[in-house]
Amino acid sequence: MPIKQINSIRTDEFEYILKIDKGDDTEYKTLYQSNKKIKKWEIRYLKGKKDVEIVYENNKSYVTFYDSVGKIIEERLFIVTKKTERLVEKRIYNYLDGLLDSITFLDSSNRFLYKNQYYRTPEGRLRRIKRIYSDGSLRVSSYTYSRRNMVEEWHGKNESGDLIRYNKNAVITSRENWVKNRLCLREENYLKEDSPVLSITKNYKNNTTTRSQYNESGNIIAKKIFRAGKMIRDIEYIYEEDLIISKIRRSKGLWEKWNYEYFPDGRLLKKEYYKNGELKKITNYETEKNYNEELYMKGKFLMRIYYENDKKVNVEIPGEN
Repeated sequence: MPIKQINSIRTDEFEYILKIDKGDDTEYKTLYQSNKKIKKWEIRYLKGKKDVEIVYENNKSYVTFYDSVGKIIEERLFIVTKKTERLVEKRIYNYLDGLLDSITFLDSSNRFLYKNQYYRTPEGRLRRIKRIYSDGSLRVSSYTYSRRNMVEEWHGKNESGDLIRYNKNAVITSRENWVKNRLCLREENYLKEDSPVLSITKNYKNNTTTRSQYNESGNIIAKKIFRAGKMIRDIEYIYEEDLIISKIRRSKGLWEKWNYEYFPDGRLLKKEYYKNGELKKITNYETEKNYNEELYMKGKFLMRIYYENDKKVNVEIPGEN
């Protein structure tokens, strides 16, 4: 999201505001959403270079220490309450020839949790990440290249994991999920000028095949799910200027529809939900996490439920004071 400078009297015009205060050796940044503080940065400098950065968010604080050339040397995670700040985890960074070699994760008592070891090609390109746990078990991420382009990556543990393949332009062409050397899911993407037009996903665990179609903007416009060659679910998506305005889902004995309306800036304003032709719920948004839900039964309004920060704060029922 682009950032632009505004006059302080215009703060009510925007959902998100970033306030920046700079001193000689310290810089403070505070992010507000609808005039409510949601994140804060404190950056300390030593001889003009970043020395320590502290980030406060969601009752947690993240402290990052830097060396004289700007590389991270240590991170600490704290749980913050009104009275205490409790250390949860430490991460120690090590470098080899200027490149990240390993990260060691420790608990609040400096006990070993796990370690990420990084392996590189002679040119310095990342080839493998090996995570070593305290019990000796491993999780590996590996990367395969062809003519300087990554064509495949694997992330897994104990013969289970995910395999991702790319074309020469770094666009994903397929994904596979394996469990104990058994293929459980495979998704294959069919591209036109590196944009998806169709994807076919086979789920071998529940014996389903999903066909998803996309428009020129890459938005999904249709999804059909089959089992044993018979369609069991059909989903249709309708857009205006790349914003979804309607979704219809059909399955045996069930017809569902969602309608969407938006603020002028593209944020979601209203969502309606219908089941078998009957209005069930209307959600009215102030922000993404502040909204109210109107519930209906047989066309009659039942109640309105208010949420702040995704938590229920009030309920209104007709006829009740």
